[in-house]
Amino acid sequence: MARHKVNAADINLLVETALGGKVATTVFEGQKRFNVLVRFPSQYRNDIEAIKRLMVPSPAGYSIPLSQLAAVNEVEVPAQISREDSMRRIVVECNVRGRDIGSFVAEAKTKLGSTEKALPVGYRFAWGGQFENQQRAMAPYGDLLTRVVRNMFLWLGYEEFRFRIRRGGREGVAGPGVRVSVETIT
Repeated sequence: MARHKVNAADINLLVETALGGKVATTVFEGQKRFNVLVRFPSQYRNDIEAIKRLMVPSPAGYSIPLSQLAAVNEVEVPAQISREDSMRRIVVECNVRGRDIGSFVAEAKTKLGSTEKALPVGYRFAWGGQFENQQRAMAPYGDLLTRVVRNMFLWLGYEEFRFRIRRGGREGVAGPGVRVSVETIT
């Protein structure tokens, strides 16, 4: 580029105009305004060889094909670059039908486990969407369910011990402040 006295910014502007388009002027029709967009016709925008032949004007007074100034390659990239935690984020979405989300994610984690371990530093998998919402909603209930079941057994056990005490079985102390009775059934 320096040999031909061409700036990278000029090349970027030319490629952006040719492929993405630039507003050249505005047309007024009564109260309405319409931007006039200039860009390559679609058959040339989709042809990598035509893009390589794009002539870039030099301040020295001649034009150079783009392929002599820059490497022109077609690569797949995300349609939109999103960021989360100051890092790029790419989302893979899927819909789960005919089964619950939890078992689907568990199976997917198992199958993708080796892939996740092989990811380069700075890359990670995160499971979100409805699964994340479900996990967040269920988090307080997991602890609550444990407490409820424990309390049910304690209450039922207490009622059983109280019943036996009333029937006159032999009593003893099982722990701090807990009275139990032991009966012989014949």
